[in-house]
Amino acid sequence: MLPGDLTAFTQYTFRKASAQVPEVSVIIPVYNRARAVMTCLEQLSLSDYDVNKIQVIVVDDASSDDSYEMLHRYAAMFPHIITLQRGVNSKGASVPRNNAMAVASGKWILFVDSDDYIMPGAIADALAVVHADPQVDMVCMPFFKAEGSTRATSDSAFGSADTVTGLRFEETRLCNSLNAVGKLMRTDFIRQYQLDFPPDIRVREDNWFMMKMYSLCRNIAILGNRNKYYFVNDSDAVSLSRTGTPPADAVKIYLSAARFILALAHLSPQEKCTLLAIYLNRYTRFIQRGTHAPLRLLTQLGETLPGLLNSPYLNGEARTFINDLLAGKYTLA
Repeated sequence: MLPGDLTAFTQYTFRKASAQVPEVSVIIPVYNRARAVMTCLEQLSLSDYDVNKIQVIVVDDASSDDSYEMLHRYAAMFPHIITLQRGVNSKGASVPRNNAMAVASGKWILFVDSDDYIMPGAIADALAVVHADPQVDMVCMPFFKAEGSTRATSDSAFGSADTVTGLRFEETRLCNSLNAVGKLMRTDFIRQYQLDFPPDIRVREDNWFMMKMYSLCRNIAILGNRNKYYFVNDSDAVSLSRTGTPPADAVKIYLSAARFILALAHLSPQEKCTLLAIYLNRYTRFIQRGTHAPLRLLTQLGETLPGLLNSPYLNGEARTFINDLLAGKYTLA
C-alpha cells in the first residue's frame, strides 16, 4: 500500500513487479508536459543500471493536458513505479516533490525535471561511486544542453574531466549549482532532518532545500564532465525559472537555511560561518534590493552577521552589505 494520506490525489497507481528493494528513487514532478515527460521516461527506461533497483515516482500537479494519461503508457517499463495525480494544482514543483519524497523507498533520491532527462549511464556511474566509497553523501552530475541553447548549466561547478570524491562543500563551486536536479542524495538525511521544499515559494525553492542538504554532506562526489549525464532543456511556458526572485522570498530562503545551519550540532562555529558566508554571497543582490528584506535579515541574524565578516569566504559585495546593515544605512523611508 501507499503510505500517508491519499486525499490530495484524484488518481494514483502503484506497481511493484520486482521483489528487489529499490536502491534509488527517481522523482519527477510534471505539469502540462505530456510530450516532454514521454522523453524523460523513455530515456530513464534506457538506464544501464538494473531497472529492478530503480523506483520511479511521478507526481502530476493537476495538469490540464493529458500528462497523467501519458504516464500509463510507460508504467510497464518500470518494475517499481508510483504515479500520483494531485486534485489541485500547487503552482510549483515544491508540493509534488514533497509528495514524492513521502512515498520514496530507495536509499537514494534523484530529482529529474519532467522536461529534462538523464543519460543511460547516469545512475550506474553515480551508484558506482557510492559503492566504491560508502562514506559518500551526495553525487553531483554535470549538466549539458542542446547546441545553441542559452540555458545556464552551472559549468563552473563541474570543471573536472574526471570524477572527484571526498569533497567538502566549501572546496567546490557547487554554490553555483543550488538546484536539486541531477544530484544523488541520501534519503536518510531527508528523513532524519525532515528536509522539504517550501510550498509558498515558486522561484529558487530548490535553494531552500539544497542549502540545507549541502550543509549535511561531509563527502561530496562530482562526476567527471568527460561524459554526458543530465540534459537541461530550455525554459518553456510552464517553467518559472525566468521569473525574478522577490526580495521577500530571498530573505525567507536565506533565513531558513541559516536557522537550519546554526542548529546543526555537528558543525563547528567556523564551519557554520563558512556556509552562511558562501550562501550570502549568492543572496546579497536579491535581498538588498528589497525595502523590508535587509532589515528583516538584520533583525533575525544581527548577532551572527558580525562573525561572517571574519570569514575568508565572504566576498566584497556581501561584506559591504553587512557593514552597511550594521552601520544603519538600511532604514524604512
